[in-house]
Amino acid sequence: MHDLCRRIHTAVNGDLPAAGSRRLGLYQSIRLVPASLRHNLEQQLLAELFDISQPTVSRVLTAWTPLVADTLADNIPTTDDLDPDTQLIIDGTPAPCWAWRDKPELYSGKHHTTGVDLQVACTLTGAPA
Repeated sequence: MHDLCRRIHTAVNGDLPAAGSRRLGLYQSIRLVPASLRHNLEQQLLAELFDISQPTVSRVLTAWTPLVADTLADNIPTTDDLDPDTQLIIDGTPAPCWAWRDKPELYSGKHHTTGVDLQVACTLTGAPA
């Protein structure tokens, strides 16, 4: 988290979003984003956990999520990063998300919900590839 804070601060030349800055500060504002994304928590629960209001959670997520995503974009592995000589197990899993009326491709008829299909690769011993 500290490295991510440093990288974001450097990337925007210290010109950080105002959302959450007074109440949360840099570290907690950035910490709120993965907490929301990783656990798919409701904004009201995040507000209670971070001792802020739900509208502040909404503003922080709107302002900081793109910064976190842009900063971590270079760290997303691709199939080119996999060792071609290693046997792998590859499986998909649906990651739920809220409904997008203008994004019908996110709706899964099989699962009857909206979400993104994540492909996961691991070695035969279970270590992430």
